[in-house]
This record gives sequence, C-alpha cells and structure tokens, in this order.
Amino acid sequence: MDTLSSGSAARLRPWWRGLWLPAAVAVAVLLGVSLRLFSWPMTDSREATDAVVVLAGASARLDVGLALVGEGLAPTLVISNGEQHGWARGNALCAEPQAFEVLCFRPQPQTTAGEAEAIALLAEEQGWDAFTVVTSPTHVTRARLLVEQCTSTPVSVVAHDASLGDRLSPAQLARETLALIAATTFAKAC
Repeated sequence: MDTLSSGSAARLRPWWRGLWLPAAVAVAVLLGVSLRLFSWPMTDSREATDAVVVLAGASARLDVGLALVGEGLAPTLVISNGEQHGWARGNALCAEPQAFEVLCFRPQPQTTAGEAEAIALLAEEQGWDAFTVVTSPTHVTRARLLVEQCTSTPVSVVAHDASLGDRLSPAQLARETLALIAATTFAKAC
C-alpha cells in the first residue's frame, strides 16, 4: 500500500507554507507602527520659544507658523524656501516688512536633512534657547529626528491639522517609512 502517513505528508509540504502567519503579523506590526508615527505622530505642546520655523512643502504649515507668532509664542518666523518662485505668501513675508522678525533661507540640499542643517546653523547664529518646527503630520517624526541630529538646542515640533485631503496614502506611508529608516541609519542629517 502506497499511502502516506500524516507525518510524511507534513514533511512534503513546501517550507514557506508555515511562514504566512509570521509574515502577516510582521506586516500588521509594521503597518501599526507606521500609522502611529505618520498618521498620529507625537507632537509637542505649543509653548513660547525664540523662533517658529516653517518647513517648506505645505501652505497649511505657514498658517500654523503665522498663528503661533501672532499668538506671541515667538518673536521670529523662519520660512524654509520662502523666497521660492511662485510661493506668493512666502515671497511677501520674506520681502516685505512685518510686525515681527522674518528670516528666510534656502536649504542646501533642498531636503529635510538640508533644512535641519540650516536650522541648526540659524539656532547657533541667532543664539536661540529653544525653537518650534512646524510641519505636516506625516512629516513630524522624521523632521524631529533630523533636526535633533543637527542641534542640541531644544526643539518642539507641531503639525498643522490634517484635513481629509492630507490623509496618509499608501505611497506616502511607504515613502516616509523608508525615509525614516534611512534617517536613522545611513542618511543622517549631520
């Protein structure tokens, strides 16, 4: 009789068949961690600092930066790429006198790491004791990490409120996850 015992059948199954559960758990954990870091990141309370630094990339960031300065939480507004061609609000703030100090810079390279390096230089040059960085919710974790790699000056990071149009897409989730891994390993800012 050529029947296989149940022990023999188990040994003939492909080795990878038993990996589906650990793989599913790993994907679920990665997804959960990524969502926590990029959809609901840890932000700081809005406290008085020496400057509010608005990272380039979203108009909503500038709204929050202006609100913080308007509330008297900082005497200085700093805008990354504020003089970039085509950004009317940033251009006006950088070119025209304001009731508060405005500093504009163009990071080299034009990346978050470049912004972190430029911010660290400004903090040192201006003698800031603390500053606040304003960015998007999906960018908070990586921005904090990169800025803290470049300066020992205390930094608070706040985000603009995410509207339905700002929700994290799968492509953004993948990009931010890979960029965060790079920032913690081989692509540190400073």
